[in-house]
Amino acid sequence: MTELEKYIADNKDQLEPSAVNPKIWLAIENEVLKSKERRKSLYLKIVSVAAVVLLGAFIFRGQWFNQSSRIEKELIEVYGFQSHQFAQRVHNRKRTLSKAKIPSKQVEDFEVLLQQLKYLDEQYLVYLKYVEDNGYQSFIGDQLLNYYRSKIDLLDRIQQEINKVNYYEHKFPSNDKQVGLPI
Repeated sequence: MTELEKYIADNKDQLEPSAVNPKIWLAIENEVLKSKERRKSLYLKIVSVAAVVLLGAFIFRGQWFNQSSRIEKELIEVYGFQSHQFAQRVHNRKRTLSKAKIPSKQVEDFEVLLQQLKYLDEQYLVYLKYVEDNGYQSFIGDQLLNYYRSKIDLLDRIQQEINKVNYYEHKFPSNDKQVGLPI
């Protein structure tokens, strides 16, 4: 055994930290979460672009086929917007999130999720405009259904992230001002 190896073996306890600073560990976890959110954001953007392209293709195709109001009512029943009460579920989640508070330094960690929420709402307005201009068609029913499911999932994910932040805030309290998210 060389002198260096012997020195390392003899002083191993002094070379290793006894405990990790909780603030450093929290910062590492936040950076990992941010990188995961960036990947998810990229995936969401790709899927959204694909959905817009498909929507454009269907809009062009849909202009050739105009459906009657009887078929519209049947499609609404098939897709079950009333039975699932999507709008009410979204409203309840938004109301809960509007009451949640997080440290002001953590707000920018939620920017990606809030941008996704804004993008979904913009897409919803596009779908409504299409229905207003061209009438209800089955592919729009699919898009609206996906919108509600995606929005509910996204609001649930925001709630999970708020719960994580508040868990660490209770575990390692800071003097940072508590603020709400603009939802």
